Amino acid sequence: MDRKRYPCKLDRKIEIRSGVSYDSGDIFKIYKKSKININISLHCIESGFSQSFFDVMASGGFLLTNYQSEIEDFFETGKDIAVFHDEKELLELASYYLHHDDEREEIARNGQEKVLKNHTYRKRLTEIMRIVDCSAGLR
Repeated sequence: MDRKRYPCKLDRKIEIRSGVSYDSGDIFKIYKKSKININISLHCIESGFSQSFFDVMASGGFLLTNYQSEIEDFFETGKDIAVFHDEKELLELASYYLHHDDEREEIARNGQEKVLKNHTYRKRLTEIMRIVDCSAGLR
């Protein structure tokens, strides 16, 4: 998918933000205040999630992202996150969620709750330490 093609196909009311510093914390306010945060993975990323994927959700922002097979292992599509498979579906879902505030806001809340409960640095480090500890016992 060509990430640069989509904004012109969506709506003239879209504001593209780039170059916002993580250091200032402004990015998290933008994620929260944006009606829709669109994530389109780089074509070279075949699986996995970017940091911004989790940051948007942790901030309470609504995330509409391209499909990655791992999403289903961590999130429930339509409950915690919105997922598109192609350009047509991206445009349809963006239009749909722009006109369904309550549903969009509920998905954002569910996603935030799930990320803050299950996907923090503390949780990740605990899991890494458990794996390392188990691996050390095998030697």
